[in-house]
Amino acid sequence: MNEVASSYGLALFSLSKEQNLVLERQNEVKALMSVLKENAGFINVLNSAFLPLEERLIVIDETFPSVDEDLRNFMKIICRNSRVKYLFDIFEGFNSYCNEYRGIREGILYSTIPIPEPTKQKIEEKIAQLEKCSVELINRIDPSLIGGVKVLINSHIYDGSISGKIGKMQRSLLEKEDRFHEN
Repeated sequence: MNEVASSYGLALFSLSKEQNLVLERQNEVKALMSVLKENAGFINVLNSAFLPLEERLIVIDETFPSVDEDLRNFMKIICRNSRVKYLFDIFEGFNSYCNEYRGIREGILYSTIPIPEPTKQKIEEKIAQLEKCSVELINRIDPSLIGGVKVLINSHIYDGSISGKIGKMQRSLLEKEDRFHEN
């Protein structure tokens, strides 16, 4: 994460903590990120030099009337300071600060197709048991897995993918071959 995103993410986290709204604001930021990812052109509007700043600020209010006023004002500050290109990084930084504060470890759940939420929750529960802490996984698509899933949390990899199993079998066969040639 870059310094700009880290600073802004920490500022939003500090405000949320001070207001005792860490979980609520984290959930709202996640929902906002989801909407923004589905409507990627919106970032271009907020970043446009052709649209006067005051109009861009009005667009934020009109587009997100139900979003917490402090969060809308935060987005306006980002817009005023020409930091819109860092918005996703800022929100991801904020999310990381929130998870650290709440004692949650973040990880990545790699799969060949999107994992349904109930299945993802079961995987999170299983990994939480193994890691002995709360876990939050983000699903990323990786077609190279062939099938199955792989979880990366901190530096630990839980590999239940088909390509991972093939790799294990290959290493095992190579080890046996090396022992065979040694005798």
